[in-house]
Amino acid sequence: MLLKNNAPRLIVINGPQSIKKDANGKPMNHLMAGPSWKLLPAGPAVDVDDAVVKGDYVQSLIKAGDVSIAGEVIDSTAEEVDPELEELREECDLREIKYRSNTTKDTLRKKIEEFDAAEEAAL
Repeated sequence: MLLKNNAPRLIVINGPQSIKKDANGKPMNHLMAGPSWKLLPAGPAVDVDDAVVKGDYVQSLIKAGDVSIAGEVIDSTAEEVDPELEELREECDLREIKYRSNTTKDTLRKKIEEFDAAEEAAL
């Protein structure tokens, strides 16, 4: 599967290690490094084994947006936004209250209450 690096840093994905065997095929106490793939920032897509892509590490990179599957369109509207959260954000925007994209509903409510209390005190 072709993976593309969207992060501003080098990402190295290591494949599974294997146990080194002696001439008779008997396992030894040495691990052999598996394959690894280097995904350069803004570099070309790299072909990575499907089994490795299904692993937790690569899936977490995909979920975080650091890595994407080449040719797959990322739908930024796919994430459902809570209507109440959206309404609180709009109220903050109208009052010119600054907040971050990960600010919770409770924090937004508190900021709005503090702003309104300051407005009333100023009158």
